[in-house]
Amino acid sequence: MALLRCVFLAIVALSDARSFPPTRPPASGALAKTLSLRGGAAAPPLIAASPAAPATRSKKATVALGLNAGVSVAYGILATCNPNAMLAIYGVTGALDFMSPAFGVCQYLGGMHIAVALRCLATIGVPGLPKRDTKETLEGMTALHTVAGCIAAFRQFKGSSSPVVGSVLMAGLSYWASKD
Repeated sequence: MALLRCVFLAIVALSDARSFPPTRPPASGALAKTLSLRGGAAAPPLIAASPAAPATRSKKATVALGLNAGVSVAYGILATCNPNAMLAIYGVTGALDFMSPAFGVCQYLGGMHIAVALRCLATIGVPGLPKRDTKETLEGMTALHTVAGCIAAFRQFKGSSSPVVGSVLMAGLSYWASKD
């Protein structure tokens, strides 16, 4: 049941205002003329739609989005289905029990990685997912990997194992691709 809720929340998070029906029909005819004469117009929608992804995108942006999606899918599946393997990347040597809070946190973060992958796939233009702006998504990936890299660097500095190099490479790739 919890898995269904996570999937539902991921779908809702990926939807945007264009997928919702309009709240009222646009003004037409005499009403539109009256509103324009008074200096007013129909009320703007309460939820602004995010800009649609441009029809053309650079090859490096597509590659960066594909790599971001691939890494996020790998981390998401690993963290959700086998948290002990995921935690081994960060230096946890013992196996955690299913009811352990760290096991649950790792599964939660796996769901977050799946949501990030869905956002990248939506930006690429996978059918069935709402369109996303390429530059905005790449800037978000840059921020995500920069923060992850800073945390990994701190953990590395303190003597723990962390994927600092991968985070820095993904942040640099996303930043480079967003500058088109």
